[in-house]
Amino acid sequence: MITFTRKATAEIRDRIFSQMKSLSSDDADAAGLRANLEPLLGRHWQESDRQWLLQVREEMLTNKSQVQISTIDAFVNRLFKSIISPYIGLSSYAINSRMDPRYYASLYAYALEPENLGIVKSLFERSQKRTLTDYEKLGHGLLDARYLFHCISRDNVSHSPQPQTAASHLAAFQARIDALLDRFEEYLAREKPFIEPRTALLGSWYEMLFGEAEAGSTWLDRARTRIKDAAFLRQNFKQIIKEPKFWNGGSLLRKKDDKQLAVELKASLEEAMRELADFLYCSDFLQEEAELEQFAAMLLRKYDELRFRDQLFGYDDIAWYTYRYLYDPELSLVEEDSVTNAFYEILTSRVRFLLIDEFQDTSLLQFNILRPLIREVTSGEGVRPYGGIIVVGDEKQSIYGWRGGERDLLRALQMRLDESEPVRLDTSYRSSPVIIDFVNDFFGGAPLQQRLAAIGLDWPYESCRTARLEMPGSILVAFRTYSDGDEAGDLASQRDACAEMVSKEIVPRLLEGTLRPSETAILARENASLHAIADILDEYKIDYVLESSHSLLEHRAIKPAIYLLRYLATLNFDELLRFFRSDYILAGGAELKEILLAFRDADADAAPRPLWQKLAARLPGNEAVQRCARFLKSAAGLDLLTLCKRIFEDFSVTRIFTQENDSKNIAFFLQIVAGFCHNQREFEPSPSGFVRYCEQHEEDEGWQQLGLEEVEAIRLLTIHKSKGLEFGSVFLFWPMTSPRDSHGSLRSYVRYDEQFQRIEEHALTYNLDGVLAASSAGGLVEREANRACIEELNAFYVAVTRARSNLAIYIVGKNREGLEGLLASAEASEKSSAAQLILTAMHELLAGQGRLQSKDAEATEARWGEWRGSQPSAARQEGLTPGALTGFLDPERSAWYRPDRERFEKERFLDYKSVYINKRRVDRGNLVHHYLSFIEFDSPAARQRAARRALADYGSLLRPADIHVLIERVEAFITAHADYFSAARWERVFTEQTLYAPDGREERIDRMLVSDERREILIVDFKTGESHDQAQLDEYKHTVSSLPYVHSRGYAVRGIFLEVEIG
Repeated sequence: MITFTRKATAEIRDRIFSQMKSLSSDDADAAGLRANLEPLLGRHWQESDRQWLLQVREEMLTNKSQVQISTIDAFVNRLFKSIISPYIGLSSYAINSRMDPRYYASLYAYALEPENLGIVKSLFERSQKRTLTDYEKLGHGLLDARYLFHCISRDNVSHSPQPQTAASHLAAFQARIDALLDRFEEYLAREKPFIEPRTALLGSWYEMLFGEAEAGSTWLDRARTRIKDAAFLRQNFKQIIKEPKFWNGGSLLRKKDDKQLAVELKASLEEAMRELADFLYCSDFLQEEAELEQFAAMLLRKYDELRFRDQLFGYDDIAWYTYRYLYDPELSLVEEDSVTNAFYEILTSRVRFLLIDEFQDTSLLQFNILRPLIREVTSGEGVRPYGGIIVVGDEKQSIYGWRGGERDLLRALQMRLDESEPVRLDTSYRSSPVIIDFVNDFFGGAPLQQRLAAIGLDWPYESCRTARLEMPGSILVAFRTYSDGDEAGDLASQRDACAEMVSKEIVPRLLEGTLRPSETAILARENASLHAIADILDEYKIDYVLESSHSLLEHRAIKPAIYLLRYLATLNFDELLRFFRSDYILAGGAELKEILLAFRDADADAAPRPLWQKLAARLPGNEAVQRCARFLKSAAGLDLLTLCKRIFEDFSVTRIFTQENDSKNIAFFLQIVAGFCHNQREFEPSPSGFVRYCEQHEEDEGWQQLGLEEVEAIRLLTIHKSKGLEFGSVFLFWPMTSPRDSHGSLRSYVRYDEQFQRIEEHALTYNLDGVLAASSAGGLVEREANRACIEELNAFYVAVTRARSNLAIYIVGKNREGLEGLLASAEASEKSSAAQLILTAMHELLAGQGRLQSKDAEATEARWGEWRGSQPSAARQEGLTPGALTGFLDPERSAWYRPDRERFEKERFLDYKSVYINKRRVDRGNLVHHYLSFIEFDSPAARQRAARRALADYGSLLRPADIHVLIERVEAFITAHADYFSAARWERVFTEQTLYAPDGREERIDRMLVSDERREILIVDFKTGESHDQAQLDEYKHTVSSLPYVHSRGYAVRGIFLEVEIG
């Protein structure tokens, strides 16, 4: 059996053995399993079936290695290791999923050698990029498109320039332009004989034709000459195609009698533009395509040389070499599209049955590796009773086109198998009826399907049902706009929309205890949105796991240690700087500036000593540098394992990261280090060797972080990362942003035959995609745009089907006219994106169902169903400081969410000298404020937690003895001012609370106490020796008093200063 992830492999293996156990032992689950099997068997279950299954299960348990359930990468690697590598004389090799950046340096150096430069010179000159780093995306694209280049060569469909055809199109363009300009000149002579050229022409066209010079009285003749010039056309093609209409519509062709002429001129212009594009396609475009094929062939030859030299391959390399040699006639492994006996003799096992899961994600390269096996088990006389294939896939979940996944392969395979009708799996065992009904209504409903039909997109949908009939569930669909305006209710940015979603939908449920973090996921289309949401969760002190990377080396407790090890391995100052900025050290901006200035001077110091020693000598008062220097001095000569242990001990890592999951991953990392030291022979047991070892393995699935499913934290994932997972509650953030720009990368457009065996049309470009789109071959571009639209629609489908009980969708777009303007612009778009289709179809569906509740011009929403808390957790009593203000803080007052730009501007010019003079006292005062921020209501547990955080977060800035003294003084202060920390007097407490004044200024309040019973709010401003600024305290009172909740309920707001003596 073959699937696409190790997680699925493990689940399927467990399910096979558990179900066989149930059936053979006739336990409580056996009845349901038998009921599923009997329709497939065509008869009732018999005792002989159970006895036979018992025997098979015993054989499987005895020979587990023969139960072949693997990822497709593992299966291909097995083929390569067993069959291909012995044939090509590769006795040993390693797999590294990331390519060493040094390979690119070698490839580009090879490309620039004199004998190769001629191939790429014109390609580079045409793109006008200035440095080799600008071509990195092109290099990636050429390597990733290896299979496509192979198919182009195999099918003998390479293109070359067509000079005669190009000349014909240029001549046709010139003739059409001549005719068009004749009619235009006649119009001017009749209607506007004295018009100035700057008035007659659009500004962009005047600039293009004449620049800064005056056009003169013969401007039309000069314009005609320039427009017909091939060099001019090549230089200005992008602008000409973007804005072909050259006349100023504000001055010309405005009369009613001119309407027909304007229409005819535009039609003639469109025909001329097509001829122009075809001229450039047959000349420049095809020339560039030939250059790209030559460049790719050259790079791939060198790439293979480097890979085999180092005997180090990626999974894509293994797949390519397996495919390449599998069809090599000398090996005789495949004949007439089926595997031979030689294949099985080498593989040492015969494949009789294939079960391929998630087939819609299969790439063409992977499919062509599997194709001979598929044909073998499904064809030939006498094979049928002893072999077969099951393929499971859902074309609506094909979302990996960017890495080679081909949606239509599923349809093509069905035709190849020539079987009866496929079995349709139409029952969900995950989602509640509310969610399934919503999915059916939206994807199968007229609003979406009619829009898809109107633009010619084929996205069939058949309704499904749920087995979870008794499960409650709820749906929220919120539409929200933002802009740069200052109107009330208007959000300023996409980040503000993220903040609103968190504050309104997530924080209240966490406080109520109806949202379990470990059963909750926030999904987004792009990592940028997830990082913005992560920042907001940080502000609310909500635990989360950002799963843009599962690698152990990206774990928050491990990453700083890797920075330090990389510095020791490479002596690269950038790594040391990252370490200073990490959570281990937490060096502030002033400290980092001081370190950078010292580095500048130390870099000129020729003394033969390490950089850290130079920095330590120059910065005796910089605690971050001194602490790091003390560690590096004491760690000299330590073996690697002891060094890593000392990093975690000396920097108090377990005090900084206190979750059980953190400790598990630290132990896992040390286990890897120990295994490396004791068992690894390829690399030396040093920081340098270990860093190279990590680079080779960091993306391996065996190096994933431990216990993500056990962490009581919200999971933040891209939609692609969420595939195959499920959660009790899902919040989907869906911004109306454009698809990622492919500028600077290889663009490939290809159409295969129905069986995906031959290329029928293709195009490759690096600089000239605009030429292709406007030419007669532009159908390839439109086809690719349709494919991208379908894949984005698939991504939305995947996202909304991850939830078991509760689904919240935030659809967010930018438009100054509010939601009405956003909908109007989406409906008016000539080429609707998937995001626009989803917006307009969803709004029409919910409006038709009468579910929409308009809040204002910028927001409307629909809510229905019953919210189901997943294994309800205790209500949160602390740690959600901003979130607890949901009744007070009105997120729709967008001015409160705008940054204080005046403050930011001031902070750009800090007086660093005065900062350092007062640094020690500032650190002590900051520690006091930090400690008090963790005390909402006084208790031994709260004091212990605050002390632990103070030690962990300020251990790199102050000596432990000094920290303990300060903690004792703060605790004495709390005891002396018990009323301000008493749960008996105050119902709500907010610490280190950020608010935004109505004029947009950011204000941070040390402590705010609320008594609902007395209708009283007390603002406490802690002081540790600073002056008491009464004006500032008055501003705090004004800001809090202006909160709608406070003002409408008549709370009395007062403020006091409390002095904390720190000595």
